[in-house]
Amino acid sequence: MNDIISNKILVILGSHQDSPQKLAHCIDLITYLKSEGLDVCFSTHSSYGLDKISEISDYVVFDSDNSFIDEFDLLNNLDKFEIDSISQRWLHWFSPTGNEYLKSYLSPAPHSKSALKILRNGVTVAESSGYPWSVYLEYDFSIPLVSIRNLLIEKIGEILRSGKNSLALMRRGEAFLNGGFFLFQTSVLSKNRLLNYNWDQDKGKWFSCFSNMFFEEIAETLLLQNGFSILYKDAQDFIESVWGDQSKTNLYNLTTSLDVSKRSSRVLVSESLKNSFFPRKVENGFEILSYCYNNSNSTSFEIANTRIRIGETEEKIDTFTMKPRSWFNTFKMNLDPQISVDEIISLEFSVKSSDDDFIHYFSQKFKAGDLEKFWKIRRFEMI
Repeated sequence: MNDIISNKILVILGSHQDSPQKLAHCIDLITYLKSEGLDVCFSTHSSYGLDKISEISDYVVFDSDNSFIDEFDLLNNLDKFEIDSISQRWLHWFSPTGNEYLKSYLSPAPHSKSALKILRNGVTVAESSGYPWSVYLEYDFSIPLVSIRNLLIEKIGEILRSGKNSLALMRRGEAFLNGGFFLFQTSVLSKNRLLNYNWDQDKGKWFSCFSNMFFEEIAETLLLQNGFSILYKDAQDFIESVWGDQSKTNLYNLTTSLDVSKRSSRVLVSESLKNSFFPRKVENGFEILSYCYNNSNSTSFEIANTRIRIGETEEKIDTFTMKPRSWFNTFKMNLDPQISVDEIISLEFSVKSSDDDFIHYFSQKFKAGDLEKFWKIRRFEMI
């Protein structure tokens, strides 16, 4: 019975093995999974080491589209999603002074779209190759202290007895996919219309489907669609039963290269520099503030050619430098309560970092009618 079940499970190993350390761990992990009698689909955006990976995997899917989504992509597509779809799980507070907050719901993790493609590619292989069960792991998944084959068989039994269709981990009492591990009936995702929709065609389609959700939230949403349900397990209990203690799973620090040279200059700017509008609700509507802050501990940014437009009004900001861990308030303006919902509010600027000579151009445009959505994601509040 166990052999029959195990041969019908496909391990989808999502990866971005772009360093010798990551590649070495992936090879060790795949070798372990194969020794357990499991089939492996290695799904990746990195071509590094695929000759070695293909020698030990049952399936290899390489997808060159590793597109990056930054905060300006999100803010420029506010009109693409409904206000009720905005994720509010990822709350951050920034305090430029002692009596005010810049409240920001994080934009999607930069690789949410790419990660979902990795999952979709693996699910396609599982469906076409006749695997009724799939388990998604990420490349930094630690080799367990117990038999993962027996563990998966045990968990499939629990799923079936519970009348549900998948299993995921939660932490701190909240439903939250954790640790790159979820087990599901392949058909739950392979036949999901939203997963198979052409959201990878452009960023507008992506936001119309998934707004500002992280990959984990998207995967959970998909697993819960069409009347399906998830059997949730406590993440800490799972970790302790599989690895003994949480330190056993801390592979990320061991497999992540500290060399950032492979990441594009624009990605590094987008991750460290935040230059954006922060609406504030007032008695008759909104006022608009533009704050710039630099999260980097070592990189400075020169901000030039800044133009803020609200209708026919334009404000130009002189060139200024953002030192590491610094703040700058660039603009404040009350909006006319009668402003047209189609009036465009825009911010444009160029950035040059102290790390290189590249100049990057950013622009943010949205309609006044989308201010409520904007306020849900990024806003200014007094304490």
